Amino acid sequence: MALVALLLDLSSIRSLKPFGRNVRIVGALIIALTSFLPTWRQAQVRQTNTDLVAAKLAQTVVKDDLIVVVPWYAGFLLSVITTARLDG
Repeated sequence: MALVALLLDLSSIRSLKPFGRNVRIVGALIIALTSFLPTWRQAQVRQTNTDLVAAKLAQTVVKDDLIVVVPWYAGFLLSVITTARLDG
């Protein structure tokens, strides 16, 4: 997609006339407006169940328990959520 954007920009360098500029602006607005609703709907969909796991852990863990999280990068978010729930 970045390559297409680059090629479109390079091809439009010659069309610096007001009509070409307006066409690009209108095209960008159409794309932005038509993609807003699908993007908003997708943003509402649950991506992970980390908050549910953290809620369950907050009920069952005690101080000095070792919790192993796989994959490792999910551990950070789980740590933040669990710590917030245990402190709160």
